[in-house]
Amino acid sequence: MAAPADEPGIAANFRGSDVSLRTDVLAIGLDKAADPTWNPNVEMSLSATVRYTLNPRVRFNASSSLSRELTQSDWTTYQGETMVGDTQLGARYAILLPDPVTPTGLSVSSDLGVNLPTSKASAARSLIIAPSLGVTAAWSSRFAGQGLQLSLSGRGTYMAHQYTTGQLDSPWVVGCADLTSGCSQFSHTGLRNPEWRWTGLANATWTPLSSVAVTATAGVHADQLYALGTAKGTTYTVEPDPNDPSQRVTMVYVLEASWDITDVVNVSLGAQTVNSQLAPDSTYQSVFINRFTNLYLNLQIAPAELF
Repeated sequence: MAAPADEPGIAANFRGSDVSLRTDVLAIGLDKAADPTWNPNVEMSLSATVRYTLNPRVRFNASSSLSRELTQSDWTTYQGETMVGDTQLGARYAILLPDPVTPTGLSVSSDLGVNLPTSKASAARSLIIAPSLGVTAAWSSRFAGQGLQLSLSGRGTYMAHQYTTGQLDSPWVVGCADLTSGCSQFSHTGLRNPEWRWTGLANATWTPLSSVAVTATAGVHADQLYALGTAKGTTYTVEPDPNDPSQRVTMVYVLEASWDITDVVNVSLGAQTVNSQLAPDSTYQSVFINRFTNLYLNLQIAPAELF
């Protein structure tokens, strides 16, 4: 039975949910002369996010994704393998709401999230669970068109791992099972896992027209690695370096233009890069345009708008 005309249907609670089909192209792969060996990368991903709004202040969300590289993959087990991404669950609470009439002004929200390791990459790092807590402050105003929104967000994530380093499917020493110490010390990759991640993002969105938006985002991820332990041999003990560089910093930049074709369909075109702060020669990576920059085209469907 349909809801009365003056009452919103249940689909209204799911507004903001979406299904996205995205194509990413590694920008450096467009130039065959950029590297001694040409290694282009084109990848497609399908993601789904379900959002349920309980009331103006409380909202829940869940998301996951599938991805597949269309070019020759360097890291999957099989050619043309479809990879499952991690699953994210979350809840948001709006501490301060903007003006309901305009809507402009300041808004503040906090959110609690949980990352579940359903991807092979997280399994290789022996991730068990990654809860996080975030806070976002946004300010909206009328500016040169429909409006301008500026936001700042911060997040802390604790990543619980079974091991402090990435793990191999099988040990690299044959017959280690016969050793008294077992195979555990021969099954790690040497890649150290982060225990904590601190994230800061700044975002600006300008809507010159009601259906067109331009967004710029810049951010930083600061990872705190697990502390090094003491290594003990038969006749010796090696203490960890007191000056151990146990932090890793990753930069994030995104520039995007999007168009709401209808209330249901949105298409966006953008460029993004997620890169380490330093290059292999210890110089700083160039901002935004570097070898990690991706160009992408995203088609997004909002199913709740159909009802």
